[in-house]
Amino acid sequence: MSHKTTDTQVKEILESAQTVLVIQSDRPDGDSLASALYIEEVLEQRGKKVMLYCGVAIPEYLRFIEGWDRVTNELPRSIDATIMVDNAALVLLEKFDQSPDAMFIKTKPFIIADHHAAVMSDIPYATHNISRDGYASAGELLYEVFTEYAYQSNLRAKQLVMQSILSDTLGLTNDLATPRTYRLMADFIEAGVDRVGLEEARRAYSKMDERVFRYKGQLIQRTEFLFDGAVALCVITEAEAYDVGTLYNPGPLILSELLMVKNVRVALAIKTYHNRITVAIRCTHGTPLAHELAKKFGGGGHAYSAGFRLDENNLSLSDATANIVSALKELLK
Repeated sequence: MSHKTTDTQVKEILESAQTVLVIQSDRPDGDSLASALYIEEVLEQRGKKVMLYCGVAIPEYLRFIEGWDRVTNELPRSIDATIMVDNAALVLLEKFDQSPDAMFIKTKPFIIADHHAAVMSDIPYATHNISRDGYASAGELLYEVFTEYAYQSNLRAKQLVMQSILSDTLGLTNDLATPRTYRLMADFIEAGVDRVGLEEARRAYSKMDERVFRYKGQLIQRTEFLFDGAVALCVITEAEAYDVGTLYNPGPLILSELLMVKNVRVALAIKTYHNRITVAIRCTHGTPLAHELAKKFGGGGHAYSAGFRLDENNLSLSDATANIVSALKELLK
């Protein structure tokens, strides 16, 4: 269901609401966290009470974003409206969806604010969708929406939008950044946002300890190259995801390296769990098919960065990999 609606309806909901819940998916990233905090900053300036929820703990590598510690995995007993930020897929909302405490929340206005290539929502209790394709981050989208509502964004709010943009564009290095994005970044810098300071804070938290560094070498060693080197594939075990993953996300740890290998067009990080398999997809410039591959398996994302999850308990890693490679072969033709 798309739940497309007018922004006027959403503005009316936010104007009348006293308490707003902001939800991130079960896979929080720099964009979702910064965007959630941006909503909090703007709406609290307007006298609203804002609560921040995520079904999983905010990872260590995102804790350079000031305010992360206000995000909780406990749901409130009473709210007037909810905003789901940077996600429109039910599969990434499992923790919230299965919580008994979510029943009341599902009866209230539920707004989707996403910016991915496919902005249709399959969340059955979503009532409104202000998603728009073509934005570098959910934060950039929300900034435009709130500006249209005549909601003021102070310096702190603009800083959070910049952090959301830098996160999803990998520091303005991928195709998600548009001319509009660069103009917005320039406006924020002129307003006083410390672009260099934000980057230094991110880099400080991005540094890896020796154990992560040596683990990265193991991932490089086990990487497979397919289709004459056009595809790089690395498998990450459940134990590794829960062990090293608390220090540094294994997916981005290896994916950034794989994209630096000559001739590689598509990089896959496959995480295996006892009851599911998750796949992160990254593509090099000129191969905008990540979201197309993800869509074939019920996922979504951007043209150059996407992902999906397979929940079949009886699906082996070898069968899953074969299915993924087969689908990728067709897309690469």
